[in-house]
Amino acid sequence: MFHSLKEHFDRAAFKVVAHEVPEYRHKSFAINVRLPMVLSREFAEFCDGLPSRLAGRIVVEAHKTDIVQHCGPFRGALVLSRCDDPRAFPLARALGIRYVQGRLADQFFKGGMAL
Repeated sequence: MFHSLKEHFDRAAFKVVAHEVPEYRHKSFAINVRLPMVLSREFAEFCDGLPSRLAGRIVVEAHKTDIVQHCGPFRGALVLSRCDDPRAFPLARALGIRYVQGRLADQFFKGGMAL
């Protein structure tokens, strides 16, 4: 039932954001959706309706359980964010996620450490 509600919420969010985005003044934005919705017709229509200045500037946020469950089609394009716990790096590696970001990741990169 939760997934059904979230899917309904995702569709509603696409409509609201699409309506509000012409007034949006920032260079990019993030939207939190279930990963299967990224492959949906609704998401494609949502992206097609965005102003050209936002092309390629959408960050899709997903819950960690959604990533574990559905990351197969997205492995090459995923970034594991908010990596503030050392356990995040082995998790990213195990899931085939090549890119990480967060305070701890930044500290490692600034110190010249490879992950």
